[in-house]
Amino acid sequence: MKKIAFLSVMALCLGFTACEEFEMPNPPAQSNPQGTVLEAENVTFTQAAASQSVLDLAQLANEGTAIALADVALAEPLADGYTLAATAQFSGSESFGTTFDLKTTITDGVVTVSAKELLQAYPENVTKDPSENTIYVRYAVYAENNKTSYRIGSPDYYYAPMSITVIPAAPEFTIYQSYNLVANDKVVVELKHVGGNLFDNPNFKGVFTITEDDLVDYDWLWRIEAVGAEEGAERTIFAPSPEYPDMIEGVLETNVGGVEPEYGTFPEEGKWIMSFNAETLEYSIVEAPKAMYMIGGFCGWDWANAAEMIRVNGHEGLYWTIRYVNANEGFKFNTEAAWNGGEFGYGVEVAESVAGEVLNDGGNAAVATAGWYIFVIDATSGSPVLSILEPNVYVFGAAANGTWSASDDWKFQIVGDRDAEWPFVSPEVLATDGTDASCLRLCVQLPGCEWWQSEFIFYEDGAIQYRADGGDQARAGNPAGKVYLNFVTGQGKVE
Repeated sequence: MKKIAFLSVMALCLGFTACEEFEMPNPPAQSNPQGTVLEAENVTFTQAAASQSVLDLAQLANEGTAIALADVALAEPLADGYTLAATAQFSGSESFGTTFDLKTTITDGVVTVSAKELLQAYPENVTKDPSENTIYVRYAVYAENNKTSYRIGSPDYYYAPMSITVIPAAPEFTIYQSYNLVANDKVVVELKHVGGNLFDNPNFKGVFTITEDDLVDYDWLWRIEAVGAEEGAERTIFAPSPEYPDMIEGVLETNVGGVEPEYGTFPEEGKWIMSFNAETLEYSIVEAPKAMYMIGGFCGWDWANAAEMIRVNGHEGLYWTIRYVNANEGFKFNTEAAWNGGEFGYGVEVAESVAGEVLNDGGNAAVATAGWYIFVIDATSGSPVLSILEPNVYVFGAAANGTWSASDDWKFQIVGDRDAEWPFVSPEVLATDGTDASCLRLCVQLPGCEWWQSEFIFYEDGAIQYRADGGDQARAGNPAGKVYLNFVTGQGKVE
């Protein structure tokens, strides 16, 4: 087996002090608290700079190469019955927030891992992106017999992490930047990437409308086509199985081998959301929700006082609101302000929660930590997804001294009291005159969205007006002072 070193020598030399006993996460032998393996002095470690070469993992795996992590040199032999062993941990981040372990071998003092195993583990544990990338590795060396493990040399569990540059395997197929939903040979809507890394999250969405006129003279025949694909390229045309052309969810067929799939049929008028995964070819067509409401203990479980959530501009089916919830106080959501069987609470998929685990309050959702939160419902793929975010509200633009980003310098302070008259208070803002170049602009910043897609303002009557799915709002001027907001009463002021 060939061997290549991408990290240079970590030498253990000049003798050993007593090795520190430790518990391995997955030790090959059970730890024994008795005694030490080596009793010597002067342990010196020499770590040279990491190799500057770029490792082509696919090539190395094809060659059957073992990648050498380090050389371990012992100034004294191990005690009778003990052998050297090692464990290596890899991560896509320097902080080692998410890690994966690979089987390591140590032969004649050389710690190695298999290039093939690293190549196989890389897509699921680091990224599916085939671009050149930096990853990180750290490892531990220990002595063991069939009962006891002892760490050698490092005062911490692992030696200091080291970075390496790798080229993973090329993808099996191309994932394009966008796709078109085509019906009756016309582009209906562009299916846009939902965000994140294109290879790790190859999901695309688009909103389209079918009118009664669209269905008068002909069937609505559809398929998906890759944007910018060369003619004849594979995995560029997609449609449902010809056996089930009217299915609104499933797995699409594609033009692998040069055979184009047929068309799907969709005979219902209305506003719809198409979702498409360019890797798995899963798709769904769901009706776009017309509204979203949040109800709970915070409003006395009264639909008349429920929070009507705000649409996010350009993101059909995405809604947000700001509300205060007490600890273990239930809440639910529904597309109508009524008990009609469509409400949902505990059990909804949770993408993110700064309030900790979402708890079960008799079928209602709840959190253990009271406070103000931004509640987001993403209903763009049929099954709703809940996010509970920090209640960060910002001043943008001229009133914020020309700031056009979500800056902590222009973030509202929060009064931790549900009943406060003005729970959200901004820093001192500059006066503006209400023109395009000089106006007050307020917003929350939602993941994957531009700030203006969730902006809002208030006018002379003080009523908060949300941009939602509308165009630019009329500009509002303001005097110098602080901005005060109450999202429950829907009021704002500057003074």
